[in-house]
Amino acid sequence: MFPEQIAGDGFVLRALVPSDAAAMFDYLRRPEVFEATSSGGWTREAVDEFVRSNAEGMIGSRWCRYAIVPGGAAALAGDIGFGSIDIRNRRAEIGYHLAPESWGRGLMTRAVGALNAWAFAEGFHRIEATVMEGNFRSERVLQRSGFAREATLRDYKYVRGAFRDFSLWSLLATGGR
Repeated sequence: MFPEQIAGDGFVLRALVPSDAAAMFDYLRRPEVFEATSSGGWTREAVDEFVRSNAEGMIGSRWCRYAIVPGGAAALAGDIGFGSIDIRNRRAEIGYHLAPESWGRGLMTRAVGALNAWAFAEGFHRIEATVMEGNFRSERVLQRSGFAREATLRDYKYVRGAFRDFSLWSLLATGGR
């Protein structure tokens, strides 16, 4: 179901491969990346397993994760994908991370647009995202990508010792209701 590669404006999304794990761990372990998310922080072993399991998830249409590789770069600058896919209801939940060196260049907004364009062309109807309260960078990506903020999910996840509120965002294939 999922393509091995999706071309974008100045970048390529390609399926994660084991050789991506070191670069991925390098940015996922950094507090400025994980503190605004529900992650408790990543270990190298967890990243290795996540990357290894990606092929299985893609084959089973249960999830997918892509490396974001800027044009001319050898290594990934971030990752993006659908962590939860509901084929019956044509719905998926998008998630992403970006290395701080690539922040502020519009790369993630373009990557979100490319992945969503592929999903809608394949028949998905709704793309969702949940964002932890205070993650303003992620909210701006979603706003620029056309998502609508739907609700506050109070005490939605237990994150590093406390319940945290999350906002729910969506983008519909039809552009609205």
